[in-house]
Amino acid sequence: MSSVLREHAVRWWSAAPGSAERSLISAMAVRLNWLPADWRAALAETAPAGPRRIQLRRTPGWRLLPGARSVARPTRWGNPFALTRLITRGDPLRPFLDAVVLETTGVDASEYAAISAATPAVAVAAYRLYLDAHPELRRRAAAELAGLDLGCWCPADQPCHADVLLEASHG
Repeated sequence: MSSVLREHAVRWWSAAPGSAERSLISAMAVRLNWLPADWRAALAETAPAGPRRIQLRRTPGWRLLPGARSVARPTRWGNPFALTRLITRGDPLRPFLDAVVLETTGVDASEYAAISAATPAVAVAAYRLYLDAHPELRRRAAAELAGLDLGCWCPADQPCHADVLLEASHG
């Protein structure tokens, strides 16, 4: 691999996702006629060590790199504690959400007919409890997601269930 290609791949990784610098470097790769396979290889070779969370994008041409998997809904790894979903008393997910609400706010939510995860932090904490209560799911995550980067729609600066899955599969 050429030193110029390697240097640009390193700069691409250090730029913020979705930034103008990343877009400029990607456009430069196209203008310089770098073959997609060479560019992908350069990105893979210069990638930060260890699996990480990737924010999925709808930008035209954006794709998950090899070695990454989407864990967003509706995949089997999607967080069932959606912010917009009301969870009623009979729902099997309810005890996990009740426990998190009680722990974080001190409110006993079991008296309410339906509740939802009000913030991403609550949804992620409930997912962590859910995963802890289902060891078979944790083992499956360790087997299927080990060594992979995980992609989700959550903003990079907010808690995400993909972080819980990274801990489960790589920790």
